[in-house]
Amino acid sequence: TTEDIAGWSSEDHERYFTSFLGSLYNSFLDFLTVSRKKPDIFRQISYKTRTLNISNDQLPELKEELDKLLLKYQHEAEIKGTAVPYYLSTIFLPEINYESKS
Repeated sequence: TTEDIAGWSSEDHERYFTSFLGSLYNSFLDFLTVSRKKPDIFRQISYKTRTLNISNDQLPELKEELDKLLLKYQHEAEIKGTAVPYYLSTIFLPEINYESKS
C-alpha cells in the first residue's frame, strides 16, 4: 500500500526498486529470446518515459482511473477470447529537478 511504501527507508526503496528492475529486465530477456524465432513480435513492444505534470492531490485518482481503464480492456478481451498477456510496468517517480528548485 501507499502507507507501507512511505514507511520504507532509502535502502528499502533501493533494494525493492532494484528487484523490480531485475524482474522487468528478465522479462525483456525472455522477450528477446522469443524474438529470435518470431521477429514480428517487435511490433508489439513499446517503451517510453514522459513527464506528467499533475498535482499531488490528483495522483491517487489517476492511479485509480488507470487501474479501471486497464481492467476494462482486459475484461473486454477476455470476454471476446482474444486476451494476450502483456507486461505493463508503471513507475510514478517525482522529477528531482523540480523538487530541488523548491
